[in-house]
Amino acid sequence: MSTVNKKGLIRTSLIASGLLFSLSILNGCLEDAIPEIKEAEESTKTEKKEDEISEEQKKLMEEMETVKPEDAVENIEDNVNVEELEKIEIEKKDKYTDINEFSAFISEVFFNYHSGAIDSEELLDLITPHLHEYFIEQLPEDEDARIDMFSTIQQLFTDNLNSKLKSYVTTTSEKNDIADEAVFFRKYTLEDNSSIYYENTVKLEDGQWLLVDDVPTISYEDESEEH
Repeated sequence: MSTVNKKGLIRTSLIASGLLFSLSILNGCLEDAIPEIKEAEESTKTEKKEDEISEEQKKLMEEMETVKPEDAVENIEDNVNVEELEKIEIEKKDKYTDINEFSAFISEVFFNYHSGAIDSEELLDLITPHLHEYFIEQLPEDEDARIDMFSTIQQLFTDNLNSKLKSYVTTTSEKNDIADEAVFFRKYTLEDNSSIYYENTVKLEDGQWLLVDDVPTISYEDESEEH
């Protein structure tokens, strides 16, 4: 059994903030990461007219200007109990109705992307049919701009790794049946035996699981190792 500290299920976050937090974890030098990320955002994002941006999006954008990545690790209050899953054979489907199949699919795709086995265009081809509208709203509207953005993220991620990715594991999900939401985690193990953790928020809509968010997170403790 693994225990993950988590406060709530849905976390309001943007891809850029997740990347910023990820890089600060990887290289321990936030000051060096900030200029690169801001430059990447400016070169890839699609400009939107003022009247096309919702009040909620404006608020999120304003928050992004001041949020500190270290604040992404929220004050811990509640515990979420999860277990690491054995890998299963993954079948590519038009939609996923089983949460464990979906978490396995998402984890494999992002691991392949972060390890360089697939490029940004292949990533988007695979995940776009399974993205929640919230995730899509955080992306540039133009397809080429999306590809460029994820290509930049992939390169920055690789450049800031101290060691190559070796393997990954996925956890069981913690469900909120009232909201039809769930959270699961994946852990990357690097060749130097260090680890990187991600938290995935998903939502069930019309019988199909969709990815709402994918962000770096704090580690979880595997209680089975204590026995």
